[in-house]
Amino acid sequence: MTAPAVVSASRTRRHPLRAIVALSRPDQWVKNAFVFGGLVFGDGLRDPFRVRAALWTFVAFCLVSSAAYALNDIADREVDRAHPRKRRRPLAAGDLSIGAASAVHLLLLAGGLAVGFVRVPDALPHLVAYAVLNLAYSFLLRRAALLDVMAIALGFVLRVQAGCAAMPIEPSAWILLCTFVLALFLGFGKRRV
Repeated sequence: MTAPAVVSASRTRRHPLRAIVALSRPDQWVKNAFVFGGLVFGDGLRDPFRVRAALWTFVAFCLVSSAAYALNDIADREVDRAHPRKRRRPLAAGDLSIGAASAVHLLLLAGGLAVGFVRVPDALPHLVAYAVLNLAYSFLLRRAALLDVMAIALGFVLRVQAGCAAMPIEPSAWILLCTFVLALFLGFGKRRV
């Protein structure tokens, strides 16, 4: 009887471009659909200007949120190496250097803020607030039990506010409160798993 073949524990490295895409986490961009909240609930779907403004806000948030994911991975790289699923992330797996990830972070952030400045300037303060919130989250807030989930929920509220500001539509207290409570519910639910 022959012994079973031993599977090598090593894996091949990802191509740098694939690693950059993985670092940017485009699969998470669906969260940025919250910028369309004001468009849907503010009866702006028939207004081409508002639809265009919402789309540009979505693009800007995709870039800025990807920059936030890159920053978070830079901050978490050591912890991620010990996690069964997160160890496959580009920095934890060694597919990208910290310098390369930092450059990607800065390019994504600059690109998102530039899109905001040029295409939807009224949404720019919300994009900046989101970037600052994620900076605080990556290095401080995520260590505080309730503040981490509240910061994530506030990020969703900022998305809604940015979409409304870009169109411009005045966001109702109802949509902001519902967004915050829904995001809290999902955040606490995820923490339990």
